[in-house]
Amino acid sequence: MKSKFILTAILSASYSLLMAQGNNFTLQQCVDYAMINSSKIQNAVLDEQLAAEKVKEIKGIGLPQAKLSHTVVDNTAIQQAFLPSSAFSGGTAGLLELLKAGSDPVLKGGAEQALAEFAKNPDIVPVGFGVKYNLITQASVTQLIFDGSYLVGLQAAKTYKDLAIKSTQMNKLDVIQNVHKAYYMVLVNAERKKIFTNNISRLDTIFRQTKALNQAGFVEKIEVTRLEVTFNNLLVEKMKFDNLYDLSVELLKFQIGMPSSEALAVSQKITDFQVAQLSGDPQVSFGNRPEYGLLQTQKALYELDLKNQKFARLPSVAAFGNFGFNNGSNKFDVYTTKNYEFSNIGLAINMPLFDGFQKYRKGQQAKLNIQKTNNSIVALEKGIAIQSKVAQIQLKNSIETLNNQRSNVTLAEEVARVSKEKYSKGVGSSLEVTNAESELKTAQINYFESLYNSLINKVELDAALGTLK
Repeated sequence: MKSKFILTAILSASYSLLMAQGNNFTLQQCVDYAMINSSKIQNAVLDEQLAAEKVKEIKGIGLPQAKLSHTVVDNTAIQQAFLPSSAFSGGTAGLLELLKAGSDPVLKGGAEQALAEFAKNPDIVPVGFGVKYNLITQASVTQLIFDGSYLVGLQAAKTYKDLAIKSTQMNKLDVIQNVHKAYYMVLVNAERKKIFTNNISRLDTIFRQTKALNQAGFVEKIEVTRLEVTFNNLLVEKMKFDNLYDLSVELLKFQIGMPSSEALAVSQKITDFQVAQLSGDPQVSFGNRPEYGLLQTQKALYELDLKNQKFARLPSVAAFGNFGFNNGSNKFDVYTTKNYEFSNIGLAINMPLFDGFQKYRKGQQAKLNIQKTNNSIVALEKGIAIQSKVAQIQLKNSIETLNNQRSNVTLAEEVARVSKEKYSKGVGSSLEVTNAESELKTAQINYFESLYNSLINKVELDAALGTLK
């Protein structure tokens, strides 16, 4: 808990610093912001807190349980008990004399009704025991002394808490991965905008020069038209990338949990992130993957479930004590008449004998779930191994492609420079210039696309190896 408090304090301090600097974020600052504001992580942290409260709830079962009850009853119709007439003094004859005299204190229907009922069945007498109003106030205390299921439940509750913690770790890594990808996309689109701005500026200069030469009669109108078409196409494409950049910023806001109404700018450039060539064959450590730990914890829960079914066959022991008082009257004066106390203490031992093999069947289910989880762990190990291998190959390929695209940009820049110089000296054509500009634009776009892919593949590899922090 102490380390979690320190981490929260650091993130909160980092968040305050970001707000003081304005929403101009580095990649790490975006990650820090997401750790506080992402609804996915917020819910995961709440799940941790719920698990902690669940542990406390289970622990509470072992504490003394006390309750107080107060009951007032109006017996609108008192239930009758049936007694043989021989139970009365003098037998049937004595009871008959009592009924005729109307002096029987236990018969509630009056002498005439009692005589009529007695005449029908002189051997059985209905008797109403009780009074119209009852009052009972009682305090009860119980204390669990031993219950095997309770002891296993404590272990299971703690394991459930570990499960929530590992789930939070998984969610954090998912958010970090998504923030990286979204941030890189913003940077790539920013470079695309810059490329088109520079290309438009460069082509605009050539277009103005060609237009002036045409007006002076040195070049044909078709030269101007060709450059104008290329220039207009660049404007349209730049507008598309402007919109794409705005969209990628909105996606980044979504990934870090920032309201769409707030302004967000990135303070880094795509060139600040370089991907080094892989050396050797990185080894996979399954323990670094949170989903692997999640399955291990799930397996532990099933093992505790199996243990619980065995412990549930043991007796449970609990102590109890009751104290209270009651009162009764045929008038509603139970709050003013005398109360009579009662109390008891005891020890309750419950020994399960036969439950229709339910515990056995539940134990068999737990064993099958353990086997399934073992199979899932093996499958995950194979999946992680192939995932990391694929990520390594993709990263190597993307780095090779990046190096080739970087060379292509250098070559395309030289071709564009030479064609422009030739055109300015009157030994080249506008077609050559527009073709060179088009090839340079394509090479630049491909380069940054390759850089983005290599960065994304590096993130995928780190996630596969469990080294993404």
